[in-house]
Amino acid sequence: MTKYFDPKATDNFFRTNVLLDYLRKFSKKRNFGNTWRETLEITEGISGTYAELEVLDRSRANIAHYADFESGHYYSAMNVSWDDEKRSRSPEEKVDLMNMRSKNAVKSMQRTLTADIMQGDGTNRAMIGLNTAIPEIGTTSFGGINGATAGYEYWTSKFQDISGAPTLPDIIGMQAECSNGGKTTDAILTDKFIQGYIWGNLLQPQERYTTGVYNMATELKTVIGIPMVVDACFEGDSSYDYEYDGGYTGGNMYFHDKEGLYLAVNSQDDMKRWATQMPVDQFVYSTKWTFEGMLVMNQRRTQGLLFDVIV
Repeated sequence: MTKYFDPKATDNFFRTNVLLDYLRKFSKKRNFGNTWRETLEITEGISGTYAELEVLDRSRANIAHYADFESGHYYSAMNVSWDDEKRSRSPEEKVDLMNMRSKNAVKSMQRTLTADIMQGDGTNRAMIGLNTAIPEIGTTSFGGINGATAGYEYWTSKFQDISGAPTLPDIIGMQAECSNGGKTTDAILTDKFIQGYIWGNLLQPQERYTTGVYNMATELKTVIGIPMVVDACFEGDSSYDYEYDGGYTGGNMYFHDKEGLYLAVNSQDDMKRWATQMPVDQFVYSTKWTFEGMLVMNQRRTQGLLFDVIV
């Protein structure tokens, strides 16, 4: 039955999840093996003024270094047993069955990808997550480079322990620290509790009456002009459960420069749909989707983190 049913789940794996949809919009795709090599800018080139017959400095400046990022391998399966199919007698029941199994496959992949984008550690071909790329100490090894090693100080992100509720000066200060030339923060990645606190306690009191009607700004999703990407995975629960929905102590606010840190996707394995099969030892139809990708960084100085945010 599954061979005649294509729910086009590949369209939904990313677009129905806030964080994944945000990363998808500026992801980079190309064909690669198990590793993506990224060229880094680490020092300035040679420049200056000259006069008349002055001999110019022709020495070379090494402005490039490389970081290697291993890709993560992911799959999601939609399984329908022979018994399930026989119990679904009408065409409508069969379609309902396939729709539900398709939704389960999408949600399962979303949970796995979102959890690893947050805190993946590379185990069993998982990608390395944001908590390593933008860590609480700024120097955690990422891409094979350790910012704590002499000569690699440029590979350090910005960080601040709030240990309480955030203030506008905290947010403005971190955004300023993450600015580097023309690069600055593109989005703040956080959770609904922190967003609610920022709106209710920091921004809402600044609203004014206009034309006699109070502007509640219910669609406000920015702070100091920076969009806020809100997802449950940022909530301060140690499990980073995708559907975690409780209070917490110690949330995070990631200040993200999308040019310096982005999702790389293997163009040959971007939610690739594999043909339906029946395993030799089971009476079950199985359709699989696979994905290969990882978080890639070329500029760490423009990434920042306010952590231990308590609201």
